[in-house]
Amino acid sequence: MTAMYDSPESRAAPFSRRWWLGKLHSAFWVALATLLIWIYADMEFTDEVKLKADLFLNTGESKTVALLGETRFELSFTLSGSKTALLQFRHDLTARGSVLSYDVSQEYAPGEALVPAATLLDKAIGLTRRGITIKDIQPEAIPVKLDRLVLVSDVPVDLDAQGATFQPTGEAPKVELRVAESRWKIIQERLKGQPPRLKTQPVDVKQRPAEKPIVAEIYPMLEGQPVLPTQKTVTFQGKVLSSRVAEDVPVTIKLLCPAAWAEANNTTWQDYVFVPNTVSNWRPKLRVEGEPTEFKPENIQAYIELTDDDKKGTAAWLTRDVIVSFPPESTLRLVGAAPKVQFRLEKRKPAATPAIP
Repeated sequence: MTAMYDSPESRAAPFSRRWWLGKLHSAFWVALATLLIWIYADMEFTDEVKLKADLFLNTGESKTVALLGETRFELSFTLSGSKTALLQFRHDLTARGSVLSYDVSQEYAPGEALVPAATLLDKAIGLTRRGITIKDIQPEAIPVKLDRLVLVSDVPVDLDAQGATFQPTGEAPKVELRVAESRWKIIQERLKGQPPRLKTQPVDVKQRPAEKPIVAEIYPMLEGQPVLPTQKTVTFQGKVLSSRVAEDVPVTIKLLCPAAWAEANNTTWQDYVFVPNTVSNWRPKLRVEGEPTEFKPENIQAYIELTDDDKKGTAAWLTRDVIVSFPPESTLRLVGAAPKVQFRLEKRKPAATPAIP
């Protein structure tokens, strides 16, 4: 006779405390077995996913090496792993905006190397520790070129002042900079023995208090080569001398005639026609200096004066200086000489008399 299994809850009175504990005990083992089955299924059955990401290489805060060449690489890759691992990886990649970065100075020395893209991708986001393998990746390899950094001391920085003249007090501030060894050689060749000097980013100083110190950001380029100043800004002491600026202003040259030519009984414009020489520029650009607020078209007038002597009937071109005028209260002034133009007044031909039929 076969013995039947006698569970703890079957021996207990229904709905008693022992009966409920027996039920919970059985449910626990069923849940655990179910969980283990799902974990096993997830580990046993792998999946694949195709993704893209931008990988940016850098050297972090390294003071010994610089990265040359391309720094951004677009990667397309196929990954294999458990569904859970791939789902978590996709979530992490999306959270980063599909942008990854890796500091190559951690493991690579100065020189050139062609590094497998799979290696860099793994180092950038840790695929191996996630249990994920790379089945395919494009491009397959990435060039990594590192160069030693050279330290250059006591480099003066000049303020790139815009909108006004700035007179610094004392010597220009000096900074240290680091630059790749190969780039430093190019800089020295272009300097041709002259000491290096940095500039700041352009600074509009015309609205600044006359003697307030100016803090300016250093422009990290020297002779067309990128450099790494050891500080981002410098401070200049001095004063703003003037806010005057110079601009090229286009004008149209007008005619100033004697007042008598405008009288009712004067026949000048009935007898003569004004002929400009097309060789002359009648719409020149004048170099004008002054306060920026005064550069208005009505404040800059250009004209030539005509006289009665111009009607003497010569076939030669007459040359005349252009007169440039500004309002009496204006601070504007012409930079350089005024232009010249050529013209003549030609006698109008009498109208032909129609033939009488």
